[in-house]
Amino acid sequence: MMYFRFTALVAMLLAAAATTQSRAAERNFDPFNPNEPYYDLPANWVEGFAPTANDHAIIGTGLTCVIRPDDGQNPIPPAEAKRITVAGGGTLSMLDQTTLILGEINPPNTSRIDGRLLTEEAGDLEGAIVIAGDHVIIGDGGEIRLNKSWVVRNPLGEGPYTLTLQSDCIDPCTPAATCGLLLHGAGFLEAPIVNDAIVLADLDLFQQSRCPIVLIDEPKSGCGIWSAAGEGSLEVRVEVTGSAQWQINEPAPECVNSFCNAPWITFYVDCTQLTGNVTLNSGRFQVGDGGSSVATFCTPGDLDWNGVHLEEKSARDPLIRVGYQSVAQFGGTCPP
Repeated sequence: MMYFRFTALVAMLLAAAATTQSRAAERNFDPFNPNEPYYDLPANWVEGFAPTANDHAIIGTGLTCVIRPDDGQNPIPPAEAKRITVAGGGTLSMLDQTTLILGEINPPNTSRIDGRLLTEEAGDLEGAIVIAGDHVIIGDGGEIRLNKSWVVRNPLGEGPYTLTLQSDCIDPCTPAATCGLLLHGAGFLEAPIVNDAIVLADLDLFQQSRCPIVLIDEPKSGCGIWSAAGEGSLEVRVEVTGSAQWQINEPAPECVNSFCNAPWITFYVDCTQLTGNVTLNSGRFQVGDGGSSVATFCTPGDLDWNGVHLEEKSARDPLIRVGYQSVAQFGGTCPP
């Protein structure tokens, strides 16, 4: 009996030592600092000049680092880092058809984006930000821009690993662009997401087709803001819970007398565990599609409907559209 206890104790100590050593081994990848590994100017996040899965990647103020794709001749593995810091005025740019894997080593990890993480236009082959372990991204005026078919997901066949978006505001559940974190554009949010920041669908039409942000696959929650503006479209295809606000803001500037370019939010599934307010300044708030998708939207929060051109019925007048057998309820008690 004493032998087994001793063996177990040794195993625990070795495991603890290994964990401590692994955490201590985290290095800084700073492509503009010759005292850090992988020094390279201009800073291209490519094989030979790139962080590893155990590195903290740093892009300083006023600097730009680029993740480049496989050129077909010299295969480049997916970019990876344990965590990243993009300082205010700094930019991490991901070109078309690239992948960034975050936080696989010793999760949970926390990244900070006070500058910009930008993705370029994605073609037939998607670009991806892969959340490989529970991960927090916090920002103070930071921006993550997704373009068209970009995906935020877990590693294929793994997870679920949660991505938490946080704002560095005094009240973390009242995010603002000046002190918060903004994820915007278009793409597919497949990973579990806690949105305590701002998610904004605002990408313009492409060849007369909408390029939406799609909430899909794993559930979403949070106390931040889900919103659409410009010509953007937010599609809710998985349950969302929490106290976050829902907002439809100003349409595209050229949108005057038509709903064609107005921002939309559309619910294709039931969302009844919500408590936040809804603010409609323009566009269309739609529950169900009138066809195969029957949905219920319910929040005890307030509805703030701000129509300004009622007689013209322009895109600047909010429209609430509820499909056949679908339900939209604002205020009161929601069904269990």
